[in-house]
Amino acid sequence: MNILFVTLSLPHARARHGGGQLSYEWLRHLSRRHSLFLVTILPEEDRPFLPEARALFREIRTVPVYRGALSRLRRLPLLARYPYAVVTYSAPEIRDGISELVARRGIDLVQLEHLPLGQYAAGLPAGLPRVLLFQDVASSVLRQQVRISGGMRKWLLYREWDRSRYWEKRYAAAAGNV
Repeated sequence: MNILFVTLSLPHARARHGGGQLSYEWLRHLSRRHSLFLVTILPEEDRPFLPEARALFREIRTVPVYRGALSRLRRLPLLARYPYAVVTYSAPEIRDGISELVARRGIDLVQLEHLPLGQYAAGLPAGLPRVLLFQDVASSVLRQQVRISGGMRKWLLYREWDRSRYWEKRYAAAAGNV
């Protein structure tokens, strides 16, 4: 089975957080029986771990973290509709990497990690199984922050909470498997 993983960070054994370490172990286990492919954002601090990750995946597509002023300007209108986290990870390089690997490699399943990457579920071909992994439900954390905040910050957090809650439901419905 050909499985495409779309993540916000490179999975490796020395990840600084438990979720990254668990993801690495799970992918290492899956790579024994399946062909794995990866589309990920690659910050500079994860570059040394790229060879370690290449052992798990048949192909890795990385998206650079740096985005210039034009990219930020292009994404500015998206803030009117989407939560900040979704707008932050809205990149044509991610969409193009997913589309190209699905078309060229005959992907059987796509797993998207976290709320921001759920935006790419709707662009996948019909009938292609997709899984959206919510390691943290953003709206519940934001709701707690709304409760303890005040003033303008409370209003901004309420706006983020309301939009995150809405898009979590939409992305979960588009993925079908959460």
